[in-house]
Amino acid sequence: MGFLATFTAVGPPAPYGAVPTVRQLAGQEIELYGSLNLPVSAGTDFDADQIARVFRVGGLQGLILSRFPENSSGKENKGDIVRDVADACRRHGLKFGVALSSGNPQRELLTAYGPIFEVWCEGVNDSTRDVWDETCKLIRRLQPNACIGSDIGPDRRWTDSAAVDAIGETCRAALDPQPFLPPPQQLFNLYLASVGRGASLQLSLAPDHRGRLPDTDAAALRGFHRLLDATFGHDFARGAVVTASNTRGGSALYSRWNATDGRRDTYWSTDDGVTAAELILDLREQSTFNIVRLREYPPLGRRVDAFGLDRWEDGRWIEFGWGASIGRCRLVRGGSVTTSRVRLRVTGPVCPALLELSLFAEPTGS
Repeated sequence: MGFLATFTAVGPPAPYGAVPTVRQLAGQEIELYGSLNLPVSAGTDFDADQIARVFRVGGLQGLILSRFPENSSGKENKGDIVRDVADACRRHGLKFGVALSSGNPQRELLTAYGPIFEVWCEGVNDSTRDVWDETCKLIRRLQPNACIGSDIGPDRRWTDSAAVDAIGETCRAALDPQPFLPPPQQLFNLYLASVGRGASLQLSLAPDHRGRLPDTDAAALRGFHRLLDATFGHDFARGAVVTASNTRGGSALYSRWNATDGRRDTYWSTDDGVTAAELILDLREQSTFNIVRLREYPPLGRRVDAFGLDRWEDGRWIEFGWGASIGRCRLVRGGSVTTSRVRLRVTGPVCPALLELSLFAEPTGS
């Protein structure tokens, strides 16, 4: 009977609350990208490949071309700078996007440079709303897969402040950290404060008089990328023995192991009536970490409204972290925790759908 119950067919949880569109889901996977703000003159030695290389080496996934000369490659004002940048992005594995300003649809930007992953609509306000509504329709028709971003959406929104405090506990937003550049550790802190609260981190970059990104910016981005790799390259939860207080229908489709398998298409869930549940990781040995990454399964909505994290010490559980929500990504950073067992407790209005529970350690001295 127990063997048969393990394979009993059970459907997935019903989506709860506001759920992201397919377009938003794709956009949310772009957690780290940048805008390129070109001056009126692109410079005497404009090099789109150098710019794209710096973006890529810095770990950025995409580039938004913003504030650029209308028809200049920087070489005797001839050529097409948009084409230069778009082609360089694709050569270096970056997604390419553009910004539109003052309600000007600039139709050629949407048709002449291939697929665009995101379009920024800058200057949206009550007086331009009708114009922007028409622009959005045009974008949808000409670039149907592109996310449209502005301070009011419709696909992506951001704060109008560069301060870290502008990012709430959970927020889908981009952050312009220009005032904080260039040290790598400050970029890492901004990453935790933005991506770690369900947003994307958008870095604003600009070439120097040569038409290239400054060496200081390139060095900062390289150091930032190394810090990300050093921190998130090893997950202490991988290989742990996982136990759960409940598994949806007893089915392997919603297994406790899904929270630690490193995949983005599997999740742990409970029966519909179980809205308070826990996972326990037996790490098999004493491990030291200071960052916990949690993710819910985005297509099913935000389902957790409180969570707690405990370590096992001297025969009892001691709380070391907590939060009010998880969403698409939550990074909980604190002091170093050394333990052989970790417990996650979640509660919410409906059963959870947890995509990830991971444990990481920042490099010593970072």
